[in-house]
Amino acid sequence: MATILIALAQIAINGLVSVASVALAVRHLSIDQTASWIVISAAYTYVSLFDLGASSIVQRNVASGRPDLLDDAGRLAKTLFAGGVAAGGLIFGAGVLLHAPVLVPAIGAMLMRTAANVLSPALVSGGEVVLDRAGKMVSAVVLIATQYVLLKAHVGLATLPISILFATVAQTVTVLGFSGRLRALVTRAAPDLTVFWKYRSDHVNWLYYTVPALFIYNYQVFALRTYSNAETVALFGSVHQVFYYAISVFSVISTLSAVRISALHFGNNPAERNRAILGNLRTILSCTTLALLVVTVAIVEIWTVFFPAIQLGTSHHAVALYGAFLIVEAAQMAVTNALISAGYTNFKWQSLASALLNVGGCYVLIPKFGFLGAIASVVLAQSGTCHLFNLKAAVATFGLTWREILQQIAVAVGAYVIVVHAAQVLRATVPHGGVAALVLVGCGTIYWGSQHLFRDVVEIIQRYRATSGYSGGAARIAPS
Repeated sequence: MATILIALAQIAINGLVSVASVALAVRHLSIDQTASWIVISAAYTYVSLFDLGASSIVQRNVASGRPDLLDDAGRLAKTLFAGGVAAGGLIFGAGVLLHAPVLVPAIGAMLMRTAANVLSPALVSGGEVVLDRAGKMVSAVVLIATQYVLLKAHVGLATLPISILFATVAQTVTVLGFSGRLRALVTRAAPDLTVFWKYRSDHVNWLYYTVPALFIYNYQVFALRTYSNAETVALFGSVHQVFYYAISVFSVISTLSAVRISALHFGNNPAERNRAILGNLRTILSCTTLALLVVTVAIVEIWTVFFPAIQLGTSHHAVALYGAFLIVEAAQMAVTNALISAGYTNFKWQSLASALLNVGGCYVLIPKFGFLGAIASVVLAQSGTCHLFNLKAAVATFGLTWREILQQIAVAVGAYVIVVHAAQVLRATVPHGGVAALVLVGCGTIYWGSQHLFRDVVEIIQRYRATSGYSGGAARIAPS
């Protein structure tokens, strides 16, 4: 139970820090600088490609316990860590000394962060999950504290790379300081570039799966910066951070359900497995819909308090569309996690197709529609690829029916649309209508929670604890 609470706390803190980071930038920087802050922050996902999948290999090898694989894990971890810290430090230092644009030292700091993150899977696979989560929480707190102090001191955009550097150092010192096993792992072998060649097929496969995903959500702010203006970048960046935080907290539910789904699948109990999948889907949809309703109904108040310089203008309908889309996205992610738990890993073509459609959609739609175009592009790309094909894979793999899945999604999206529309009518016709709508949503949440949601969450936790010792089966590559 402690592990569950710590995992939930870490997700909540990381999400809050992401939102708070943008809010601080909005308050202390110009709109143009805020847009640059958001774009540079989004660049981290691309810099993290330096990992080359080494983190996954380290986690797998450490979990095996075999001495030869432990040696490989140690060489990989130490080579990536030492190389990333050295290269990142040189880039950071050169950027500062040469007065280069902020992006240069930021890339250096992000490179060091990517290198340090290779220590995380070694901790998790070695059973030190709590320490891993604690290190990440320390990193998040140091990051936002540094940003608060430096932005208040009018350091400006340079705050971003400095805060990333401080957070990376804090996390690294925490995990290495408290884990003798991790220190032993990274000191058991010298850096060795040949170990990357040994696992070259793993690195190529990881890149094949990872690169397309970077051109779905993360690409939007770059496209907006290219085809639109700073105000639109700031608007999309803030909306995405707040809305995605609202649903990311509940990703822990799928994590908890994964253990039981895997046990039932490989234990050849399809009826109970499908019950667990549909129960997890229902809980995810309930939590996501309620969270997004609160954010959407109270969006004017949230932006007035946290993002006063960003004008929502006439974007309320686009925001509501994004909320409805994220409900479907949450359902797709829940089903996809169930497929992964059952060993199905054949998602490469869907991600590639979605990335290509999104890049093309941004090129066509953003110049004409701005903020709405950025949202419409990702909605069309994901709906026509990942949503369709991953749900189809779940129907084929588990023997579920389309009606069982789509009925739950339709109810959630329908409830969201109706309540959001009613809230907009209240806001337009009744004094303090926004507050009244939020109170109604709160009352509905309490009722639904007492009737269904709390019971479902408790049941998922109890089943996780009952099956958490199960190791699952080996993942297989599903036929195309």
